[in-house]
Amino acid sequence: MMVRYPNGVGAGHFYQKRVPAGRPEWIDVATIHFPSGRSAEEIVPRDAASLVWMANLGCIELHPHPVRASDLDHPDELRIDLDPVAGVPFSQVRDVAASVRAVLDEFGLIG
Repeated sequence: MMVRYPNGVGAGHFYQKRVPAGRPEWIDVATIHFPSGRSAEEIVPRDAASLVWMANLGCIELHPHPVRASDLDHPDELRIDLDPVAGVPFSQVRDVAASVRAVLDEFGLIG
């Protein structure tokens, strides 16, 4: 999923799952199926040119799915999102990250 800031970082953003209409042929896509029964063709950036094209759309943040485009039915990643929220100092986020790493290490998982 792309997080797009078409008018710059100070002017707001929106989330876009589906590939924009009129994409160049060389931009790879994968069809993601959701539990709701809906689906979306989403961008699979495989090279610098794809990333530059996305940046030209004002995309400066990506939220990739925890799967590989070649095997969409078998996720092979787990993401633990530690974004700070208002009122939480970043030092606390670092402390939580260290705790998460310790738990992952206990189970032999790579963080």
